[in-house]
Amino acid sequence: QYHTLTSSPTPTGSTNPAMMTTGDLLVNYGDSLLSALRMNAPVQYDFANPAHFFPLVETGRPLYTAQAHAARAIITLLGGRFLPRPQRRGKFAFLIGEVGSGKTGTFLVAARNIGAKCTLVVCPPHLVASWTEEVGIIWPEAVPFPLQSIFDVDKLDKLVALPDAPPYVALLTRETAKLGHSWESVKGRCAHCNTRVPLGDLAGSRAH
Repeated sequence: QYHTLTSSPTPTGSTNPAMMTTGDLLVNYGDSLLSALRMNAPVQYDFANPAHFFPLVETGRPLYTAQAHAARAIITLLGGRFLPRPQRRGKFAFLIGEVGSGKTGTFLVAARNIGAKCTLVVCPPHLVASWTEEVGIIWPEAVPFPLQSIFDVDKLDKLVALPDAPPYVALLTRETAKLGHSWESVKGRCAHCNTRVPLGDLAGSRAH
């Protein structure tokens, strides 16, 4: 049986699920919920545990303490600094934070520390030049590589595969990601939904 909790952090003292607030839920079931969380999603990086600490490569723009902890947590979730690249496949990490809190820079530090060969940065068009400069500060060995078409992706793929290739940071604008793909219609039909596209239909041509 499902119950909709009243959205309030204040406990009312109710033990009836149909009458509980979110505060009551935590009071009555908080310990068991936390126990289940620890069992099913154990902590991988504890900033208070000295055993989880390791040094990061110094950059021209040092991270704040919280950012450095986030970078270490990302590296840990990706298998650590020295895990061979093939064994890193399938591992992932998400960094969520407010605009301007340094998420992209933190991830670039993490990518540098694990020896990533190619890192993708998606940003607004007006920030491509800024991030090109930031890459040089955070990761001097890396080559910034703006992606403007699918052909740039193919070119970058070949460059990354070269022996002794430097690390690359691909810079992609959100608009190019949404509208710059190479899908084409077949016999006047939309490449996405297969419906017929009227000749001269601007919206249809944009969809291609």
